[in-house]
Amino acid sequence: MLLGSLIHDLAILRPLVGDPRDIGWARLWPAGWHPERLSVGVDAELAGGAQLALRWHYLPDYPSYTETVRVHTETGSYGLTFPAPYLLNAPTELTVTSARGGTVELTTSTSLRGGLRGAAGGLARRRDRGRPPAIGIDEARAEVSTCQRIAAAWPAALGLPVGGEALGAGLAVS
Repeated sequence: MLLGSLIHDLAILRPLVGDPRDIGWARLWPAGWHPERLSVGVDAELAGGAQLALRWHYLPDYPSYTETVRVHTETGSYGLTFPAPYLLNAPTELTVTSARGGTVELTTSTSLRGGLRGAAGGLARRRDRGRPPAIGIDEARAEVSTCQRIAAAWPAALGLPVGGEALGAGLAVS
């Protein structure tokens, strides 16, 4: 779930806000969780003290899967909503909320290329023009490392010892 889903959010957020500096809290629920019904929560601190909150819910019967990334600033918000990856022509939507005078301005833009299809097309265009992909090994390694730090935080949140690879790699959370 971390490497199959949340890693996509980290890939979108990293160029915008950087990698999480400290994983402060991570949790799986409901109690007695089962892989077929699972929710994950992560709170982390970014450089400069900004806060990052990630929430992921696996709800197999939910009728309208979307993935949303939202960034809030003091002057407005930016949100990207991706459709289910299996809907090939469903649009990705960008929503910008800002203040203009005494009113709130809401701007919505859509891309008719679905998120997955658009990303695959962009990768193919870069390859065809002889350019390397925008995300390389270093970026992928950073995202996997963040997922490992999140996974290491789960036992700590439950009061369980962290061992194995997580402990050896210095991933244990204090």
